[in-house]
Amino acid sequence: MLKARLSRKAFVLRLLCLLLMSGALAAYPDIWGAFSNPISEPAFAPADEHVIQVISRILLFIGIAVTAIPRFHDVGKSGWWSAWILLPIVGIFAIVLYCGSVRGERGNNDYGPNPSGQNGA
Repeated sequence: MLKARLSRKAFVLRLLCLLLMSGALAAYPDIWGAFSNPISEPAFAPADEHVIQVISRILLFIGIAVTAIPRFHDVGKSGWWSAWILLPIVGIFAIVLYCGSVRGERGNNDYGPNPSGQNGA
């Protein structure tokens, strides 16, 4: 069982990295096509572009769910709360809003020491 905690700041930074990587992967066919020879065949067929975009979205959802697990641990919740991402549209927004706004527990909890290094008062 994973026992780790993640602060709000680290969660937001990881989320931004995930969004940038997902956007770069989704834009890859367009960028690559811009450098291909216009006389020859296009670098990617439309079906290939769709597959790459779907893969980038799936990887983004998995990345957010995996990043949310230690964040939920920081607020004292089970990592299974990241399963909310399975709810269409609402789930991902709920996870991002909750994990990005709720303060973690002060001091140590069942999942480890406070990631910010501050002990409870």
